[in-house]
Amino acid sequence: MPTIPKAVIRRVNRVRDRIDPVAEEPELVLDDIFVLCRAFEGTWSGEGGERQQAEDATVETIRVHGITELPALKQFVEQLRVFVTAAADEFAEWFGSDDRLASDSKPQILSIIRALQGSVTHGTWSERDSRKLGKLFYRMRCAVVHPRLDTNNNLAVTVLPSFRAALIELTIARAAVRYDVTLAETRRQFDVAS
Repeated sequence: MPTIPKAVIRRVNRVRDRIDPVAEEPELVLDDIFVLCRAFEGTWSGEGGERQQAEDATVETIRVHGITELPALKQFVEQLRVFVTAAADEFAEWFGSDDRLASDSKPQILSIIRALQGSVTHGTWSERDSRKLGKLFYRMRCAVVHPRLDTNNNLAVTVLPSFRAALIELTIARAAVRYDVTLAETRRQFDVAS
């Protein structure tokens, strides 16, 4: 049986062990997301550019496990509603300073939210929606990794904790796919190592 790299488990568990839901500092959540992005990258195939690998990993993980089996991911998508009414400058911090690029992101986010809501009631989540989510994850990762996101941004305070939870879940689920282990066994491996 393939072994999940210790670095991936260690990074995810470092974040899980540190989370304090009562007294969360946005700067610490940003640090957590940076660490989780590195863990998620540790589960990629190594084929293609970063953006493509992020999309492919997200698509394959959701295809194997199904969106309904990933509740933190579903909650994150629901949390994205805050972007719909966001001020242009706050939105641009997450999705680029180019006004056209930022405004093009809003329909994509609305599409993902609608798809998730539809999947819950009608089972309509598609691979296309997973690809959109992979693109969105990558763009949000870039906002965190590259120093353009201000933690005083109201959206950051609202979105970062659910983004972190989704990255934890996505990384664990991705490790199960990448290393050919059941999701239950992968979760157990992460829990035992914690």
